[in-house]
Amino acid sequence: MILKLKYLISNGRYEEALQECQNAGENLDNLITELAYEMLDVSVYSFICYQLMKNETSDLHVLAATVLIGPLSLLEGAYASSLFHVRRAIELDSADVLIKELLLLLNLVPDKVVEDEEAKKVAGEILHHDPENKAALDFIKICARKC
Repeated sequence: MILKLKYLISNGRYEEALQECQNAGENLDNLITELAYEMLDVSVYSFICYQLMKNETSDLHVLAATVLIGPLSLLEGAYASSLFHVRRAIELDSADVLIKELLLLLNLVPDKVVEDEEAKKVAGEILHHDPENKAALDFIKICARKC
């Protein structure tokens, strides 16, 4: 199945690839992330963008950001592009703490695409709703040393 999906995505046959994913019944996020690590190819990101055009959701934006932060992070502009997806995911689902945690991560990556002030604000929002949130508390500790 993964070989067929790899073939379809590599050849721009996104509708067929999407159907293949739906037929598989597997977790789409895990499947696409696994493919991105295996292929190390921007076509996987393009496939996610295709899905976003058909049905924009915060989950798909998070998937796009995750692929850009992880397997495709060596591509020029990957972190900046992932920031777009994280911000859009937050707009679509402002209550999801995991998405906000991704924004904190983008303050710590080598390109540091999120400014300290924005990250501190988001960490504060997270802690307001979840005072024990490990990611936000860790960010505050790290920021205290470097910001």
